[in-house]
Amino acid sequence: MAEAQPDIRARERPEPFVMAVLDLMRSVRRVGGATRGAPGSVISVSQFVVLSAVDAVGERGISAIAEEAGLAQPSVTRTLDALGRRGLVRRDRHPGDGRSTRVALTAEGARLVRDKRAEVYHRLTELWHDLSPDGQSQVLGLLPRLAAVMESLG
Repeated sequence: MAEAQPDIRARERPEPFVMAVLDLMRSVRRVGGATRGAPGSVISVSQFVVLSAVDAVGERGISAIAEEAGLAQPSVTRTLDALGRRGLVRRDRHPGDGRSTRVALTAEGARLVRDKRAEVYHRLTELWHDLSPDGQSQVLGLLPRLAAVMESLG
């Protein structure tokens, strides 16, 4: 039995690809409003990004967190205010400079980041193993390019 050849016209038409990427963008925006945290709690994707940045930079100031998260300082400040009210981060005056603030995860914030990262890793690992070796190679080539295009679109 002859192997089915892909439809050359489908390869020339970008519409299915464009529609799939737009679906991905819509999905990201939809979950931007809420991602599951601890049972019964919900955090936004931007809150998770900020929590992850706090975890990555340690007990540093807002500018370091903003840089790590790739967000503007005012957005990070608002997000940290909301996370602080939920008991996920704490803010302390810098001992050497009373004008600046250090931010750190609380035990609950650290647990939430750890659990969410484990969930993301598990789900993406399942998807990765569903791909053929050729598919894995193609994805590794495509995703950085797709991310660059999405960044350039704003």
